[in-house]
Amino acid sequence: MTSGKSLSLCLAALSTVKGQPNDGLLDMIEKRVKVIPTLSLTEQDYALLLNAMAKLNRDSDIIFSAVFDALSSGHVYFTPKGLSAILNATAKLQREVPGSAVPELLSQIKRRTQELSGWQFSCVVHGLGRSVPNANKDGQLISVLSDKCDELINDNDVTHQGFVMLLDGFSKLEYLQISVVSMFCKKAPDWGLSEQAIVMGISSMAKLNYYNKEYLQWSHNRLSNINKVPPIGLVTALVGYAKLEYHTGVEYIYNRIINEGVINNTNISQLCIIAYALLLDNSILLLPTVLRNILTPLAVDKVSLSNASKLQLIAVMQSLINNKAILNHASSFTVHDLSVILKEIDLVNSAVKLSTNEVDDANSSSFQEDIEHTLKKIGQHRWSSECEVTPYIVDIIEVKQLSRHRHRRNCS
Repeated sequence: MTSGKSLSLCLAALSTVKGQPNDGLLDMIEKRVKVIPTLSLTEQDYALLLNAMAKLNRDSDIIFSAVFDALSSGHVYFTPKGLSAILNATAKLQREVPGSAVPELLSQIKRRTQELSGWQFSCVVHGLGRSVPNANKDGQLISVLSDKCDELINDNDVTHQGFVMLLDGFSKLEYLQISVVSMFCKKAPDWGLSEQAIVMGISSMAKLNYYNKEYLQWSHNRLSNINKVPPIGLVTALVGYAKLEYHTGVEYIYNRIINEGVINNTNISQLCIIAYALLLDNSILLLPTVLRNILTPLAVDKVSLSNASKLQLIAVMQSLINNKAILNHASSFTVHDLSVILKEIDLVNSAVKLSTNEVDDANSSSFQEDIEHTLKKIGQHRWSSECEVTPYIVDIIEVKQLSRHRHRRNCS
């Protein structure tokens, strides 16, 4: 095998074979790619090579570098199919596009966006969100993608796998599209989605504060028929339901968290999130149980908390301090106990003297900081059944304590 075409076709063929190919053969292909002249490989060869490695679930610095070195140096100009393939593969390999290649990559995407099919567009958006940090800072790119997204949805050219990828990609780009979420909610009941995609829908709705009663009821019903939902999925659904004020869903998910032992077998940061979600839902009576699971290990181990967890915990404690009757009835903790604990873990000088600003900060705190690592760790090797390039939970939503009379965007 001397030509680039032979190498890429050979590796592409190997990726379709059931079982892992011989390591020696893969090593030989890698070594050949390393020494073969750049001009001997076409954009199709590079796309085939990287896509094949992703299918084999094998990372290769040699092949990865060859692809993006050629891109950054201007030696290759990818077709729409090629762009979608390399971004799809890069996302699956959980790698980031090298900074040197980003300007040329974004330039080619902007020029090719109008030519992308629905599936290719989904791969590109997903890959950008997962593998190109700060891609959302390119305003022209976001505008082009947004317009194309609306066009493809209007043309009914996006599959349910594509919608899952668009939810993920646009969420990571921090430009979640209302058109994607609304259509996903409308069509989801006909798709038979897995729990991953169902929870992604809840999370996406909550992130946009988009309310669709039919989807909420359907998601609740579907989750109740799925026996195994990972703890992080339950926590994410709880937060989403709480922000959307879907009390029936909050009650169901919380009971499941209790019954499945999640409350006793999860880390403190997630317990803080659970407690804060209950606070958002005004489920004050349930807070003492969760708080006990948080404060007991804190008092013993002096666990350090992130700023996000601290703010969430402050808000929960302040709420209970202001509801002394509930605290005395349902908790073994007193107001004095909470004040002492707050001082010991260096949250604030005095729980009773919390300023309005501090409480407001807690009510609008983002959960990204403390559990993003947990989400990545849990989802690292678990791919959605709808689309193998979509990790389990895309991200945790930012939850805000909003007015009970706030305006909602409703779906007809």
